[in-house]
Amino acid sequence: MASRFWPYVDQHREAFLALWMDEVRHAGISAQHTGVEDTAALVTQILEDTGFSVTKLPTRGYPILLAEAGGPEGTVPTVLIYGHYDVQPADPPDAWSSPPFEPTIRDGRLYGRGAGDNKGQHLAHILGIGALAGGMPRYKYVANRLLTLVQNLLLGHKLSEYHTGYRAWSRSLL
Repeated sequence: MASRFWPYVDQHREAFLALWMDEVRHAGISAQHTGVEDTAALVTQILEDTGFSVTKLPTRGYPILLAEAGGPEGTVPTVLIYGHYDVQPADPPDAWSSPPFEPTIRDGRLYGRGAGDNKGQHLAHILGIGALAGGMPRYKYVANRLLTLVQNLLLGHKLSEYHTGYRAWSRSLL
């Protein structure tokens, strides 16, 4: 996976940054009933462009976005990303070094309302899954399942998902 993942990220770095900045520009402030529907539409578009099918679930407040993507049976994990696409008011406005909904890069960091909580993390999760689209190779899945079965029988434990490859990956592991 590493052979696909990091080159994909490097190749799309500028596009990913543009998406992040676009999302920060969307002032979806639920406490003030401002722009949340527009922000939901943007996140829906990002999810769809990344390969997810999106269902908008109505609530008494703002919609929940349920996104699903699949691959060949048994080759992709179930992953839950929980996050919010709205932000808190940017009060007081004079406390900001730059306008809160105009993303600004200073010293290699992106500043803007929601850049860190939660738009940056949320977008990273979505785009990371998109970068790994297609699941693990079938041979690796079968080998990992067989190894798990043998260990379960020999050790008397249920290591069901330990060897499936469905655990978090760090760059050093890849």
